Amino acid sequence: MKKILIVILSSMTLFIFLSSARTQDLGELGDRIKRSACEKACELSYNKCMETSGKVVDRENESDVESEGKDVVKEETCQYTKEQCLEACE
Repeated sequence: MKKILIVILSSMTLFIFLSSARTQDLGELGDRIKRSACEKACELSYNKCMETSGKVVDRENESDVESEGKDVVKEETCQYTKEQCLEACE
């Protein structure tokens, strides 16, 4: 009787231990998936920002110096937005 009780308690303890370990692994997996999705969304947002800003610069007829200046501003603005987005993912 004692042996059966010990086997049952040991089995239950092992089951609980394995279940909690698996739950933690699933939680970590879920966190990695969320972070990856967030990073992808930031990258898409950055690409859209660059694309949209590029269309605005292309529409205006300006000298090369002004156009290059706007390209730098566009790049810095979109990059800053992307960095802020990535910080929010953490």
